[in-house]
Amino acid sequence: MNEMEAKNESTGQEESAPATYSPVIDYIGPRIQELCEKRHMSRYRLAQRSGVPSISISRYVKGQKYPAVTTLEKLCKGFQISLSEFFEEIGYQPDPALSEEQNHILEIMSGLGEDELKNLITYAEYLSARKDLKTE
Repeated sequence: MNEMEAKNESTGQEESAPATYSPVIDYIGPRIQELCEKRHMSRYRLAQRSGVPSISISRYVKGQKYPAVTTLEKLCKGFQISLSEFFEEIGYQPDPALSEEQNHILEIMSGLGEDELKNLITYAEYLSARKDLKTE
């Protein structure tokens, strides 16, 4: 497959394996399959509802390709769920590259709903802006 074929037609974003491995990658394909089965929805029907080509969906399910976040959001719209609902069963897996405090924050965030996450992001941006004002 050449580089042009590896790009998503609608976004132009790469959809090959990411540079660093994450257990989340192994979760995506089976989760798409599970949601299709639970909803009695074919991949073709999901493609129609999401706007993501059915061939791409098949590749995600088989683990041959990995969707960009924007593509994953489209798939979630096709399932009529949020991105956080898509990942709800995976739980938080600590990242050894992060500090204990950062992992703790991420663990807490993994249990929040979409509106709560938006509020938390707004608050974090506020704190960051306040910190920047103090350093000026």
